[in-house]
Amino acid sequence: MKLTRKQLRKLVSEHMISPTYYMVGAREELVKRIFDDPEVDSNIKDLLKQEDESFQNMGLELMRTLNPEYEQDIDELLGDTSTKEYADEFSDARDNFFFKQIEGLVNKYKSPLTDLEVENISKNTAVSHKTERRPSGRKVKRYVGERLHGAAIYTSDEDLLKTIASELDSAKGLDGERLYHGVGGQGQPLLPYVNDYYITAFDSNLRYKREMHKKGKYELKVFPATSDTRRFPLL
Repeated sequence: MKLTRKQLRKLVSEHMISPTYYMVGAREELVKRIFDDPEVDSNIKDLLKQEDESFQNMGLELMRTLNPEYEQDIDELLGDTSTKEYADEFSDARDNFFFKQIEGLVNKYKSPLTDLEVENISKNTAVSHKTERRPSGRKVKRYVGERLHGAAIYTSDEDLLKTIASELDSAKGLDGERLYHGVGGQGQPLLPYVNDYYITAFDSNLRYKREMHKKGKYELKVFPATSDTRRFPLL
């Protein structure tokens, strides 16, 4: 059974923040290996395509028996989902998986001679709300939010930042589409948008004192090409 690019992209997107597939790099690699492997029974692949997680887990359990070479990978992805430690780990990975990907890439270029730093600029934002009435009769608004993922990279070496931007521009997902975009908007390359704000700004132009440590550096902002479709209540 061969998946089309559209089907594969949908599969990866649907499981972007699923506990079974929360480890982004490992999850994408495992999904691709399973669907490219002619030794994996087509019925198992059909189970893994189901939206119901119980069917997905059933498929993984069958693979433990029929395809034991995948057992270690499955164990690492599933883990013990009943513990608080797992819940905390999943929550952190779900909220910050994009930043950790970018941080890992940036760390490859770090050395005693570079002043590279990367900042997590992901945030939660309200997208809708509903009004509830408390027992006292008072009405309150309950907001529903979404996670906007992003990362900002800083260095005084403009050429190094352009090299990183080029690598991000060339990165493609399992469907062949680009993985990242910059401030130019969805689908746009990052390379033209190396910002020199922190090189040219006077101290008086800096809005927050916490920005001072970036002065004298170039900036590159990176965002995921695939948005996080998760919705959750904002506290």
